[in-house]
Amino acid sequence: MQFLGIGIEEILLILALIVVVVGPRRLPEMAYWLGRGVKTLQRYARVVRDEFSEEFAYLNEEMEAVRSDVQEMRTTVREVQEELTEVRGEVQEVTSEAVGELGEVRATVEGVAGGAEAAAGPEQTPPAPVPATANGATAEAGVNGAEPVRGTPGPSYMPKIATIEPREEAPAPEPEAREESGDEAGDAPEKRLVF
Repeated sequence: MQFLGIGIEEILLILALIVVVVGPRRLPEMAYWLGRGVKTLQRYARVVRDEFSEEFAYLNEEMEAVRSDVQEMRTTVREVQEELTEVRGEVQEVTSEAVGELGEVRATVEGVAGGAEAAAGPEQTPPAPVPATANGATAEAGVNGAEPVRGTPGPSYMPKIATIEPREEAPAPEPEAREESGDEAGDAPEKRLVF
């Protein structure tokens, strides 16, 4: 049996050297201090073990909680995948039904349209729409069906819009006439009031 690479013979040799070096009188005292040191080391080892065992217990609890959460998430994901598979199947069924019904409706519409075209005969063009003027009233077309000329007035029942005719201004008096009148205060030209 070996401890740290040291056999029984080496241990006995070390003990013999300790007895020779320390001496028989101090050997019990050295054994006491050696035992006390071992006891202290055991106490420290126990404290460390207890402290780490509390930490390990806490970590184990946390790990179990995480495992349970992961298990719940896996279950939830599995359920959602099953629901998605069911919904996908339902959507495919509804889509196939809708495509089938759309094909039936298209065939019916084409059949009705084909029958209506045969019954109607040649195509007739709809009458041209009458253009509207700026005020929203419809303008009457010319004799030959042409569009009315731009700016055509509206219907006859609409009142005519009055226009303002420009005023004629009186000619300004000449500067010579002003000087002759003796108007000394009027160095600046007069401004007319226009209403």
